[in-house]
Amino acid sequence: MQKRRQLWKDFCKWKWLLSTILVSSPLIFSSCQLLRSDPDLDWDPSPQVRLIEVSDPIQFPGILPTYQDERMDNYLPEGILFGDGRILWVKYFYDVKTIKRRIMEDYLSGDEIKGLLQHFSQTGFFDWKDSYSGPFQEDGPPNKTITVCLKENIKTVVVNSATAPQGYHELYELISSGGGAGGHEYVPELAFLSAYPQYFDWDEDEGIQINRWPAAEAGFTLAELDEMGGAYPGKYITGQILAFAWQLINADPGSPLVEDGGEIYLITLQIPGLSMYPLPDP
Repeated sequence: MQKRRQLWKDFCKWKWLLSTILVSSPLIFSSCQLLRSDPDLDWDPSPQVRLIEVSDPIQFPGILPTYQDERMDNYLPEGILFGDGRILWVKYFYDVKTIKRRIMEDYLSGDEIKGLLQHFSQTGFFDWKDSYSGPFQEDGPPNKTITVCLKENIKTVVVNSATAPQGYHELYELISSGGGAGGHEYVPELAFLSAYPQYFDWDEDEGIQINRWPAAEAGFTLAELDEMGGAYPGKYITGQILAFAWQLINADPGSPLVEDGGEIYLITLQIPGLSMYPLPDP
């Protein structure tokens, strides 16, 4: 009899403990939620504000270990969402032996932007460390970067040769694929053209296809670009000449070569508001 009473007491004790845990579990969960930062998700709707930007320069064709290679002038971040909802993203694809590029563009609604920001917050983005680096810090550009620029908070998370926090790559892919938008091909209206002489022997008979610079239509030769722009050698271009250079660069971003006056040049285009380097005023 005594044994039965003890068993009953033990049962009641564990029942009470279990019920207490179940009743208090929402409070425990709420307390854990309070540990997470829930920033004000208001953003500046200005068209020039980069609200969310993702970049992975290592993916750019032909990149060298540092930013010093002039080909990086042609680099554009893999995804940019602006405050007004405009979103641009980069697609790389193989064509025979060449990596080609397409830049896509679309617009997201205010509700879609708000949903994206809430998803970032719920994933824990604003609580992550600023940097996740491996044991050996590599020279050159970081592997992947995500930046969110809110009115009251700017947060950047860089992953370089290390394990990223859970959800990081999913957020990166979400923006670098258009944030759910369909998109159409983007063509700039204005760009800053530069040209860099390439010192190697070139023979048309060897079958290497290098486009000729349309100097007559452009109104200038590539050799003359060095004399333009002062501290920024180059020239802003528009219209058909821009379309020609843009198509040429996207067809081979790692090595966009043209011939002019018997010389070979590597050309670059920097887009105001998109490219990574400062540019002179148009």
